[in-house]
Amino acid sequence: DARPLFQAALAYAAANSTALVTADPGAYYFLTPQMPDRYLQIDAYSNLTIDLAGSDLYLAQSEIIGFALIDCTNVTLSNFTVDSLQLPFTQVQLTGVSASQGVLQYNTIPGWPSPTTFNTVRDPSGTPESLSAVVFRNGQMIPGTAVLPIQRPLSEGILQIVSSDSPWTQAAVLGTYQPDDVIVFMARGGEAPILIEGGTGMGVTGVTVYSSAAIAVHLDNTQSALVDHVQVIPRPRSEEH
Repeated sequence: DARPLFQAALAYAAANSTALVTADPGAYYFLTPQMPDRYLQIDAYSNLTIDLAGSDLYLAQSEIIGFALIDCTNVTLSNFTVDSLQLPFTQVQLTGVSASQGVLQYNTIPGWPSPTTFNTVRDPSGTPESLSAVVFRNGQMIPGTAVLPIQRPLSEGILQIVSSDSPWTQAAVLGTYQPDDVIVFMARGGEAPILIEGGTGMGVTGVTVYSSAAIAVHLDNTQSALVDHVQVIPRPRSEEH
């Protein structure tokens, strides 16, 4: 658990007017939060650059804030990637459609959790996450379709679409789905992995966000902020991920 080490380093920097906190490039895991809804709070710091030299940060839960910078002045986060160990999504294989009932049947895919694991609310506030699904064929969204709202509680093997007037939730569109299409199931809630609230002269540079249960970088009521070379993309495929 690297979070206590990061917290101690930042406390040292604040006490000694250190201008730069850096790290050896590597993988760092934030497993225990400093506060219930955030792993690391940086409160009222000034004139500090946190440059992680291309390191990979892994948050245990995607609904909990990674870095919360509150009322800081001239503080910059730079040069790292951020991902979560408990992803806010999964994928399953479509096996059938009951179009008139708005039901998608599925089988789980080896290595991916069942959507039913999202029956447990993960948002630290206790607010149930919004559930949705997107259907892909050959790696692409099917033309004429869009994000489908999904009803909770979830039952194994089926996804019940929330009834609405949206054209992509109607039977005529649902009937175009085919067995072996892939359903990406998502739970949206919590906060951004990087939150900047208040303050002035804040920066986020050279950062890649691979997964988030909410928006990736949230700037709220701050002045003269710089967000530069920040990517929000899927993690590239590799043998390890």
